[in-house]
Amino acid sequence: MSQLTAEEIAEFLALEEERKALTRKADTLSRKAGPLKEKLMAFVRDRGGKDRTCLTHGFTLSLKEIRGAVAWKDEFLKVSSVEEAEKISANAPTYDRLFVEKAATP
Repeated sequence: MSQLTAEEIAEFLALEEERKALTRKADTLSRKAGPLKEKLMAFVRDRGGKDRTCLTHGFTLSLKEIRGAVAWKDEFLKVSSVEEAEKISANAPTYDRLFVEKAATP
């Protein structure tokens, strides 16, 4: 096993503190963005039509249906079959993901 230096420990602690600070900042930004995201999603649901896409103020807003992940699939496979797991995965609930892009200019 290699030797551990005081500098490596100090660097690790400094990196951990920075990571925690960035995580707190990311959480704060997510909380601030949440109501705006919900407003954008409601706008697209209201005005997006069948393709759930709309162009407004120079931006293309769209909602895409995403199939949810089944986090327990590996554990389930230990006690059941692949076919059963695939059947459950296929019936996993879906959710809408918002996409916002700068609209293409002609």
